[in-house]
Parts: sequence; structure tokens; C-alpha cells
Amino acid sequence: MDALLNRKSKIVYGLYVFIALTIWILGFFEMPEIIDVNEYRLYAKSISDGVSVFNESERLLESTRRTPFYPILIYFDGSLIIIRLFQLLCWLYYPIVSIKLKRILENEQSHSDYWVIILTSLIPVGYYYSFIAIPDVITGFLLGVWILYSLENKFILAAIISGLLIGFKPIFIFTLVLIPFFSFSYLKKWFMAQIFTVLLIISLLFFNFNRSKRWELSSVSTTNLYDYNRKLLLFHTLGAERTDSTYKFEHLEIHNDKFTDIEVSEYLKEKSFNTIMQYPLNYAYLHIKGMVTTLIDPGRFDAMVFWGWERSKGFLSVNDGHQSKKRPWFEWVYILIFLLMNILRTSLMCIGFWSNRQNMKIIWIFSLLLIYLLLIGPVGSARYLIPIIIPVISISVIGLTRFVKHSNLTE
Repeated sequence: MDALLNRKSKIVYGLYVFIALTIWILGFFEMPEIIDVNEYRLYAKSISDGVSVFNESERLLESTRRTPFYPILIYFDGSLIIIRLFQLLCWLYYPIVSIKLKRILENEQSHSDYWVIILTSLIPVGYYYSFIAIPDVITGFLLGVWILYSLENKFILAAIISGLLIGFKPIFIFTLVLIPFFSFSYLKKWFMAQIFTVLLIISLLFFNFNRSKRWELSSVSTTNLYDYNRKLLLFHTLGAERTDSTYKFEHLEIHNDKFTDIEVSEYLKEKSFNTIMQYPLNYAYLHIKGMVTTLIDPGRFDAMVFWGWERSKGFLSVNDGHQSKKRPWFEWVYILIFLLMNILRTSLMCIGFWSNRQNMKIIWIFSLLLIYLLLIGPVGSARYLIPIIIPVISISVIGLTRFVKHSNLTE
């Protein structure tokens, strides 16, 4: 690290570490409870007790909702102390990986490295989720390392990291098929390296088949499509009352008709796709809005969970399911500051991509971010930025450097 950071960068990094440690300690002794934590804990319990810990109606939707790597960590570290210490360590290394990535993309050592640390330090959700027992910070670190290994043509190491990513979060299955078109001469080596990842995926498929009798990597795509994407579409199209009544009727239908696991899955998919096809333009708008929200959301909900704020109407008029309350002034200040910061960072990222649009490695990273945001879709929020912080920050600082150089040239 001494060779990586100059004196100014070391001072800024020291401040970053101090902030991270302070927030982590504040949250460590009273970890906020969110539904994801309970799901991972239940899955960890099911590893030893079997899927019987889920009731019959939940067996498909819950027993295969999470991929097993993070629950396995919880199984071996029931206190969550080691896991959360490791997450803190991952978060502390975000700027280091981002600096390495920026240097690879720029092919030089820049004096703007400290800006990588500054921009990373201005993303509060990263601090919050470093002490909450969910794998987002870990997957963000792994994705950054995977990008580094891929750009350095270390495809065997990249394949191992890809397998870990998929084992933590199934959304990262796209890392298996994102061909490194910036280096065609290494394609054969890349294809050979994917054997490890393919074997791991096959193992996960068998693991889930033994639990739900279905060949699927995860049921999260089905449940998210029905519980979030479709519900949000109906909410914005038909209103809250009709959406609630629709879902109550469908839940009763599933219960009364005693659907099998497979029938439940097919039923949810059919209802979701039919609704999307019925309102395609509305859905397209919500999908794009969710992608943009992932990049600029100030993280009001996450701050609410960490700081204990009262629930209120969410950013971009998304309600948490509770009655909207008047927001106090300090929440408005928090939201405004980080909204402006996020808009600025996203603008710099766009400059970074546009000014390097002939750089195949940067185009490849753009493809990666676009695929990720498309998969996130309408449910985009500040939390979903965490896994892509490293490439976002790297490209943003490249954009900042180009902007400053252009401004100096025009003066």
C-alpha cells in the first residue's frame, strides 16, 4: 500500500479509515434488523436442519431464494463477528482496488488518486452495510477484483472469483458470459477458465434440486419479479388499493387451490409477465427510472434504518408501506447533500465513459455496468450501488481528470 499511495493520498485514506471504523463500531453493537438478514439466518439454519425450517407454502420461494455461500459463512460464524469484520476489511479496500483499476485503465500513475478515496468516502451506504450481515459489500469487493483479474488476463483467477460471486448473489451469473472483447487473443484461455465456474453452477443446481425439486440457481428472480417489479408497476398504474386487493386475491387463490411448488413458480411468472405485457410503456419507464435511481439515490431508507429515523415517504415518491410523515429538516439536508453528490459523480462517470469511448477496456466496463443496472431494473436503490462502487468510482475519477484537463485547455 505504501507504494500505491502518495503522501496526500495516505492522509485522505487515514481519514477514510477513521470514518469507516467509527460508523462500524456505532452499528456493530446494535445491528439493524432487515428482512435479508433474517432470510440468510433461516437459510443457514436450514443447512443443518433441512428445508423443514420453511413452512410448506414457503418451501420453493424461500428455500432456494438465496444462494448458499453467505448462509454457509453464517452457519460457521453464528455470532456474525468474523463476517462483519471481514466486510469492514473489504470496505476499507474499496479505494485501493479502485485506484488499481483506474491506473490500469489510464495506463499511468495519476496525481488524482486521492479523489478515488474522497468519492468512495461520500457513499454512506457502504459504511452502513459493512456491519449489517448481508453480502453486498463482499460482492462489491469481489466484483472489483474480478474486473482487475479480467483486465490483466488472469482468467483462471477471474473464473474463481466469478464462481464466488455467483455463490454469493445469483445476479452475477452474467460474469460467466461477459466475454473480454478487449483481448481477443486470449479468448481460448478465457473459455477454458470458465470450466470452474460452470462446474460450480452445476453443483448449485443439484444442491437446489435436492431442496425444491427444481433445476434453478435461485428463486429470487421469480419472487422479485412478482413481489417488486410487478407490484410496483400495478401500484403506479392502478393505485395502492387495487394493487393490494389484487395481491390478496392471488395469495388466497394459491392457498385455496393448494398449488404445488412448481405450480406456484409458474403462476407467479405468468402473472408477472402478463402484467408487464399489458403495460409495456409504463414498465419501461419504471425500469429506466430504477436504473437511474440506483446511481443517484441518496439512501434515505438506509439512513433511516441506521440512524433510527421515522419511516416517511421515500425518494422519488416510493413509499415504504407506511403512512407518509413530515420529514424533519436534517433529513432534507442529508438527502439534498448526497443527492447532489451522486448526481455529480454520475455526471463525471458519463464524462469518463464518453471521453474514452474508443478504449475497449472501458467499453467492456460500461457493458458490465449496463447489464447489472438492467438486471436490477425498477427496484433500484442506493443499496444496489454497493456492488458496482469500484468501477463507478474509477470511471468517475477518470472523468474528473478529463474534465479538469479540458477546462484548463479552454482557459
